[in-house]
Amino acid sequence: MFISRIRLSREPSAASLLKMMGAGVGTYENHRLLWSLFGDDPDRRRDFIFRADWKDGRPEFLAVSQREPEDRHNLFEIEAKPYAPDLRPGDRLRLIGRVNPVVRKDAGGKRKKVDVVMDELRRRKQAASPDLDRLSAARAAVGAWLAEQGERHGFRLLGAEVSAYDVGSFRTAAGHPARVAGVDLTAAVEVADPEAMTALLFAGIGASRAFGYGLLLPRRI
Repeated sequence: MFISRIRLSREPSAASLLKMMGAGVGTYENHRLLWSLFGDDPDRRRDFIFRADWKDGRPEFLAVSQREPEDRHNLFEIEAKPYAPDLRPGDRLRLIGRVNPVVRKDAGGKRKKVDVVMDELRRRKQAASPDLDRLSAARAAVGAWLAEQGERHGFRLLGAEVSAYDVGSFRTAAGHPARVAGVDLTAAVEVADPEAMTALLFAGIGASRAFGYGLLLPRRI
């Protein structure tokens, strides 16, 4: 596996691309930019996760991938290195990430993905709660969601902080409207199953991982 810091370069070709995209650099455009580094085959399945940020007037990405990114069009500055976390039971980590936290629930006879924050807001409305703030709901819901994820992914949650909750809208390649809810979080965890935890760091957590959600960056505590 590799972990890479990727920036759109300041070369004229990249500057022209950025100018052409203008204010349209969003969730789907980030998705396409990253695919240009890993999509060497039209039948290739996604084998990377990433996070997108905007720094110094240009997009910047952090990616975890099975293959080293390949810049075929000379549009990027790439710093890539092998990524092999050495985890042991009892290790304590701080995880920093942007995730799309969902659960599956029955709705109309079908299993559907449900945003845990919107689900918490619906519960509060039904209970006539005066607190309908989205960030407050995110802070209440995401901790419980992370604790449940930990049972399946090899960690015990020690604590979590949510700093932001945003809903982004974009159109897919087919022109269909789509919405993705993202939570910026920092969590303290204790490793219970190193193999499962490592798999999580490679594959990501939650939904919408093809669109820049789910990558968790670990730091030892």
